[in-house]
Amino acid sequence: MSFIPDYYFNRIEEITPAILKKLGIKGLVLDIDNTLTLDFSPDVSESVLAWLAEIKKEGFAAIIVSNNSAERAEPFAEKCALPFVARAKKPSARSLLAIGETL
Repeated sequence: MSFIPDYYFNRIEEITPAILKKLGIKGLVLDIDNTLTLDFSPDVSESVLAWLAEIKKEGFAAIIVSNNSAERAEPFAEKCALPFVARAKKPSARSLLAIGETL
C-alpha cells in the first residue's frame, strides 16, 4: 500500500476547514519540514499558528509525524501545541495507518 496525494496545495494555510469538511476529513497527519515550516527551521510562522488554531477550533484532530529525532520534533510540536511522533519511518504505510488510528 502506498499513499498518493489527491490534492496539492502551495501552502498549508490554503487547506481550509471548509475544504476538509467537504472531503470528509476528520484529522490531519502533519509533517514539520517543508509543510509547517522550512527545512530545518525551528520557527513556526504566525500564519501557520493561526491556521492551526482555526483547524483545532473547527474540531479537527491533528498530530505532527516526523522522521526527525525527538530533539527536533518535540520543541516544534510544543510551539504548535500538538502531539507528535518522532522517527516515524515515513512513508511506511504501516506506521502512518497506526498513527492515523490514534486521531
